[in-house]
Amino acid sequence: MNIVDKAVALKREMTQEYGLYYCRWVPYGMDYYESAMEANDEDDKGFVAMCIFPRLIRKVKGDQGTQRFTVVKARTMLQSAFNFGSQG
Repeated sequence: MNIVDKAVALKREMTQEYGLYYCRWVPYGMDYYESAMEANDEDDKGFVAMCIFPRLIRKVKGDQGTQRFTVVKARTMLQSAFNFGSQG
């Protein structure tokens, strides 16, 4: 293999796409998971009442199969932020 072939092979290897990024909105009523979401207030509790910013996920295909990593957590407001079920 000559130097030009090696350079082209290196360029192809370096520019190969190793990951795919995509967004996921958190649906209403889903349980809160700290590993994938941030609550609007630390004192909030309950299920997800509103997702105000989606989660950004990176999907990577490698030798061990497909893996997914959270790049940016979803921003959510939980049930207690809206006082659901309270009278008044």
